[in-house]
Amino acid sequence: MKKLLILFFLTLICGVASSQNISVSSFRCIENDITARTEKVTDQNGELCALIILNTPIQGFEFGGCSIETTKQKTGEIWLFVSPGVKFITIKHRDLGSLRNYPFPMSIKSGTTYEMVLKTAKITQIVEEAVTEQYLIIKSNTENANIFINNEFEGASPVRKYLPIAKEHTYRVEAPLYHTESGSVKLNSEDKTTLQIDLKPAFGYLKVNTTPENGAKISINGEFQDGSTPLTSKKLKSGVYSVQALKPMYKSAPVEVHVQDGKTTEVNINLIPTFAQAEITCQDQDAEIYIDGEKKANGSFKGQLDEGTHQLEVRKQSHRTLKKTINVLSGQTLRENIEKLQAINGKLNLDSNPFEAEIYIDAKHYGQTPMQIPNLLIGEHNLQLKKEGFKDFSTKIKIEENKTAQYTFTLQEKPKFTEYKLLKTLIGHSSFVYSVSYSPDGTKIVSGSLDNTVKIWDANTGQCLKTLEGHSETVNSVAYSTDGTKIISGSGDETVKIWDANTGECLETLEGHSKGVYSVAFSPDGKRIISGSSDETIKIWGEE
Repeated sequence: MKKLLILFFLTLICGVASSQNISVSSFRCIENDITARTEKVTDQNGELCALIILNTPIQGFEFGGCSIETTKQKTGEIWLFVSPGVKFITIKHRDLGSLRNYPFPMSIKSGTTYEMVLKTAKITQIVEEAVTEQYLIIKSNTENANIFINNEFEGASPVRKYLPIAKEHTYRVEAPLYHTESGSVKLNSEDKTTLQIDLKPAFGYLKVNTTPENGAKISINGEFQDGSTPLTSKKLKSGVYSVQALKPMYKSAPVEVHVQDGKTTEVNINLIPTFAQAEITCQDQDAEIYIDGEKKANGSFKGQLDEGTHQLEVRKQSHRTLKKTINVLSGQTLRENIEKLQAINGKLNLDSNPFEAEIYIDAKHYGQTPMQIPNLLIGEHNLQLKKEGFKDFSTKIKIEENKTAQYTFTLQEKPKFTEYKLLKTLIGHSSFVYSVSYSPDGTKIVSGSLDNTVKIWDANTGQCLKTLEGHSETVNSVAYSTDGTKIISGSGDETVKIWDANTGECLETLEGHSKGVYSVAFSPDGKRIISGSSDETIKIWGEE
């Protein structure tokens, strides 16, 4: 509540009044007041200030105890812009004293408007002049309605303005798609005047259905709407509209519809079929059926076609395309029977080296080379030639219309492999055999085993000739020298041994690996030995 009081202090009880002369009558948040946001006063931290509107007719107040960024003196009120989050305020007056550290009864938020009404006392005499101005507050039921007072634009709803009393003030409230409301009001001195103006809609809605089918696009005054039937429009200004439905293979006449204030007008539009049934059958079941350039089916098509002229095409690879114009009449059935399409052929002369190879084209057998095939469909074909004793040959060949393709291909012989048969089984080791090798002349065999021995065998009879003992662990690898006089062996005991191939005597033990030896070999000249070990090394042995 705002009242303008012009007070003249004639006599005070004391030279300086006590602090009890100032008190807060009320403090509240004004929910719909956007003044704090529109004024855009910020604090030192760049945050939008809150606005405290101090209702008092008395001037000369001073303020402290909180972060006040700025003040504005208005008629009958003082505007205090404070930082959000302040907890209390101190109010001082040279004649009325002080109200120290008044705690705010609620949290002070950024961009929010609050109203504080002060109460003053202990004034012995006051002369009260008549109130000359008061608040007019206008609200609307419509967001962002524009409000004019005395033909001046005051902003969007809600607005408030301090105006003289005892005088007629005009107002006007308007918003898009609503009827404008206007009038006049006279303010009184007792309290603010609040007008709630409820604008009446100047719009309605249109609900459109289509029969016998929905799913039609809707045009309203030539403008297509989002979605399809059944469809409810957005807000439409009240009036008469031309409505038309569009759906493939249907037609409809425009319909005039009157949209009324605040109502939903429902209209049903009758769709008239403009299609016929079509039955197209091809004797080539793999032929492709196209209508107006769009593929419809393979072999046969049954469906609906729009009334009018259409272009029919029947296509098949390597065949003449059939093109035909068909006429469709609404409500009738069109039947078309398409004969086999004409094949497009070329010739093939095919030969091979050696000849009499079996010919397969696209997996179909045609005979033996040399051969002329007079009627072969144009395009690419898979060719395969087969002949016993030769590798199968495959390739692609190309046949062109009214041309003879000439091809001669050379076949490759299959490699001849010896068929091995089991001749003998040599028995003598007591555990796994890890390595075997023939002597250079092929008369003897040497073997190394998990039983820690090396054995020499007669290659013809399979008889064990000698057993060489000396390794303390598995013999992993054995080999003959190139002249056949020596045998070497590598063992899990980390050594390499050299043996006389005739006597079986151990001639030398080579030590140097730190783990088991798994592979040994003589050089071609027999002067050097190499060994490989699980110690991740290869060692070369020989004379310097």
